Parts: sequence; structure tokens; C-alpha cells
Amino acid sequence: MNWYIIDRLMIAAPYRRKGLASEALRAVVASAASAGKYGTVRSSTEPDNAPMRRAFEKNGFVTDGEMDGDEIVYSRAP
Repeated sequence: MNWYIIDRLMIAAPYRRKGLASEALRAVVASAASAGKYGTVRSSTEPDNAPMRRAFEKNGFVTDGEMDGDEIVYSRAP
């Protein structure tokens, strides 16, 4: 299974809470789906990063409790 990994998604403070993280997540999922060779889009975030966790969940990403170091792993099939 090939994964499409979002290594880092950071939004500068003045641009937060404007839906940009969700827009970026949707674009990555769409790109992975159109490429046709990626089964899952994966990323991770720190447990205390509630805004990023909400963005993942709002955009169909789920977690099964897997951790990558200190970060919670989220995934979504395109």
C-alpha cells in the first residue's frame, strides 16, 4: 500500500482560523485521488493541537490510536 504523506502543514498565525488548513487537506486528498496510485493520505499532529485535530476530523481523517513518536496519526482514503 502506498501512502501519500503530509509531512508538515503549518499556517502562519495571522492566517489561522480562516479554513486554510481544511482547504489544503481537501487539495491533497483530491490530488492523491486523481493520481490513482495512493491508497491513503496520512499525517500526524501533537495531541494538544486541537485546531489541527478538528481540521483532520472535519475533513474525513480518522485515527486508530497509532502514534508516530509523540504525535497522533490520522489517515483518510481518497
